[in-house]
Amino acid sequence: MTGLSLDADQLEHFACRVLADVLSEATADYWQARAQRFLDARHRPGIDFAGRASQADLESRARRLEATAAACRARASLEGPGLPVPPIVAAELLRGVV
Repeated sequence: MTGLSLDADQLEHFACRVLADVLSEATADYWQARAQRFLDARHRPGIDFAGRASQADLESRARRLEATAAACRARASLEGPGLPVPPIVAAELLRGVV
């Protein structure tokens, strides 16, 4: 197996992307939004096709999704309101990423 080879520009792009991800994941808003995505993934009777899943299967899945959402909300509570990333820092981190 050969090693991954990155040129300087690719390495800089990767480093900026990692830092941008870390900054976004360090906010309460990120974890609140993630919690909502888990809640949105629950089965919606009359809207979603359940396939062969029984009602018990759907309820079990809903409980797991709700527990995961609760964990995300707990993680959000650890962050507090946080401080916004200064625009100049965000611009530098996202330079060449988007």
